[in-house]
Amino acid sequence: MFQVRNHNPRQMGIVFVIQFLKSPSLFLSNSRTKKRPLKLLVETLFISCFFASLHCGSSEPPELRQATATITWQLAEYNFERSMFPAVLPNGTPRQWVSYYFSTMGSSERLPDEDHATEEDHEMARAMRMPLWPSGIAVVHTKPDPSRGKQIVLKWDDAKGIVIVEAYLNPNSGPEFVREIALPKATSVNELGRISAESQIETGGTFQSF
Repeated sequence: MFQVRNHNPRQMGIVFVIQFLKSPSLFLSNSRTKKRPLKLLVETLFISCFFASLHCGSSEPPELRQATATITWQLAEYNFERSMFPAVLPNGTPRQWVSYYFSTMGSSERLPDEDHATEEDHEMARAMRMPLWPSGIAVVHTKPDPSRGKQIVLKWDDAKGIVIVEAYLNPNSGPEFVREIALPKATSVNELGRISAESQIETGGTFQSF
């Protein structure tokens, strides 16, 4: 009939609707046969569920999605290799990366936040398709901070080689969503990253915060 290669509910819903509009007979009983009420109900619910799936994924708070996107952007292989992290910790672990993120050197590489972004920052973000850190979102590590409100919590799993991103609207309740991002393996040290790291270390910069 048709195949869905991944199990994203929104994509499955779209594929279903397109196929249903093209060939409704594939999903509904033959109109020349007599349908029982229960069968009609099941078919109606089945179709309704797939239409509802079109809206799956839209319930995540957009400001938390945007904040998470900045972490994902920094951990994309191309951007990761250009940072100072591989220069100072070429075999660094996810825990070390989270510690680096909160260090003076790591903080200097964070993406601009919307509250303080200049016009140049906005132009660069548009040109590089780079997200800005959203206004009003805190970022902490290890566990939620009850005093910070909306926040991103960075954790790690060294055994799996992943950075864990938890997004909270309310730190006193469960996360809205969780992302697991693989820490890239740097194949080489970027020369600019190496020079920047040496310069920052000479002036007292740190690359681990805990």
